[in-house]
Amino acid sequence: MKKILIIFLSFFTCYSFSQEISGEVTYKKVLDLGKLKASVDDSKSKALLAKVQEENQGKQYTLTFNANESTYTRLKTVQNDAEGAFTKLNLGNFKGVLYTNMQDNETIHQKEYLGELILVKDSINYNWELLNETKKIGKYNCQKALLKIKYADINGNSKVRKVVCWYTPDIPVPFGPEKFNSLPGLILELSTSKGAVVATEITISNTKELLEIKKPKKGKEFSEKNLMTRQGRYF
Repeated sequence: MKKILIIFLSFFTCYSFSQEISGEVTYKKVLDLGKLKASVDDSKSKALLAKVQEENQGKQYTLTFNANESTYTRLKTVQNDAEGAFTKLNLGNFKGVLYTNMQDNETIHQKEYLGELILVKDSINYNWELLNETKKIGKYNCQKALLKIKYADINGNSKVRKVVCWYTPDIPVPFGPEKFNSLPGLILELSTSKGAVVATEITISNTKELLEIKKPKKGKEFSEKNLMTRQGRYF
């Protein structure tokens, strides 16, 4: 009961102080396929994975947020405007625009699927474990959180994917990279077995006028569950 109360108070404090906060964060992706490469035997597969890692390494993404909404998308640069052939394998590669609305408890992922623009809608439901570990990222005090996601592999075996993140209560908004959110502070670093996404630049608006976040509306609508059934897996 005490732990639940602490988390509730953290969210209440975060919500109260975030009403006039808006800004933008640039994240860099660091892909690590070392374990996957070590698990394959033939040289062609190792070379393929090495190429995938090279193409995805250092890609940048932008999170724009205000008090209740955010959008997350890849930052277009001269280097990454052209997709490499191996990038299309989609290992660790986020595509499209992800819109999050905390007040409506909803995410909308606008992206292309089989040549068609779609909107994948999902609810927000994360059971984070807040840990008593801290560290400094830049000038921000950060705390550690752990998320365990249960899923089934291609053989139907039950697996658990661990997501570790560092969030800062110094910026009390519940957003982060990709679909990860709902913590009492902005996520500055997030890591899985495939690599990490790390904040490299943070800009907080100095005015009380909140940034406008545009909700994606163009595309055929799917729920996350229906799309999983259609293709048989997460993507």
